[in-house]
Amino acid sequence: MLLDCGTTTIYVSERWVEEHRLQTTKFSNKSMRVKLGDNQIAEVELDVLPMEILVSGLNDVYKCVAVVYAILDESTASLEYRSSRTGSRRLTGGVDESKEQ
Repeated sequence: MLLDCGTTTIYVSERWVEEHRLQTTKFSNKSMRVKLGDNQIAEVELDVLPMEILVSGLNDVYKCVAVVYAILDESTASLEYRSSRTGSRRLTGGVDESKEQ
C-alpha cells in the first residue's frame, strides 16, 4: 500500500511489502528520520523497494525507490505499477488486481 508520496520520498507499508513478498534492500548502517502526520518524528533503519509507477493516461513508466516503513495500514490508496516480472498491476487498498501480460 502506498502510504505517502511526498515531494522527495515515497513511503510504502512494511506489512504490504511482506504480504506481497517483495524484495527490498536494507541498509543496517543507515537510518532516516520520518515526520509522521501527527508531527511526531520517528527514526527507522533504511529499507528501500525499487518500483516502477505507471501514471494513468500517460502510458509512461517511472522508475523510483520507495522507503519501506512499519506503520498501521489504515490509509487507503490506489497505485498501478508495471513490473517486467509480473506484468501490470493495480493495487487498491492493498488488493492486487493483476493484469498479466
